[in-house]
Amino acid sequence: NFLQLKQIEIISLEQFDKKKVTVIARIHSQPHLLIAFNKKRITEENIIKAYRKAAELNLPYYLLAKAEPTQKMLELSKAYKNLSKIDKLL
Repeated sequence: NFLQLKQIEIISLEQFDKKKVTVIARIHSQPHLLIAFNKKRITEENIIKAYRKAAELNLPYYLLAKAEPTQKMLELSKAYKNLSKIDKLL
């Protein structure tokens, strides 16, 4: 029901186990890697692994979990969006 309400169409099933489901889904007419976690909190490690898998498939990614992200995770996400570059001082 959630996917129908969000107009998300599953294209293919990539991985399924009791802790997470990974699919390729069409969201707003574009393919995405969608990962749904069967746990309350998403960790930084989960996000990094999702990012790597999405980069490997050259797709944007969408994460679902049973609970809201923590405030720290939301702030970190906003910080990354606005980061233009990290450079090393010589």
